[in-house]
Amino acid sequence: GPTQLYKSTLLECTALYFAIVDPKPIILVQPCFKDAIDFMADKMKPMFNATPAVRQRVYHTTKTNVMFVGGQLSIASASSENSLASRLAGVMLFDEPAKYDLLSGRHPVGYGEKRLETYGEFGKSIRASSPKTEDNFMWEQYLLGDRRQPYVECPHCGHDHVMRWKPT
Repeated sequence: GPTQLYKSTLLECTALYFAIVDPKPIILVQPCFKDAIDFMADKMKPMFNATPAVRQRVYHTTKTNVMFVGGQLSIASASSENSLASRLAGVMLFDEPAKYDLLSGRHPVGYGEKRLETYGEFGKSIRASSPKTEDNFMWEQYLLGDRRQPYVECPHCGHDHVMRWKPT
């Protein structure tokens, strides 16, 4: 659906940007390790292989990493403190953080974002999650942020409107 397209495309394009334009270590966090392996195999590796500007920079791949000149894309599981605390990152991509379970009483996003400290103001974090209710982690994060919404121009009247889809 539209949420999947919008959310996945955001994560994928962000990884591509930092692999090509501003290389640095990227960590993509999924709710569990199986989701992380699947996302890397089904989405990220094929996209990197299909993009000449990235493909020519890649020098090594494993099941959990794509190493490219200037950085690497690694996957991590939100269900493992070790997975989130084992390396530094310039970019943290959190997929479906509303589904993450707490680790030692703390949200995994907090563990992951500690990886950004070396990069200071240049570290980037994206939290992409399908909206569910107004009483979850992502709603709290939305309220803490700048509350941007996806505006598109109406083909009939020419005014910008918030993009909305009817439930299926």
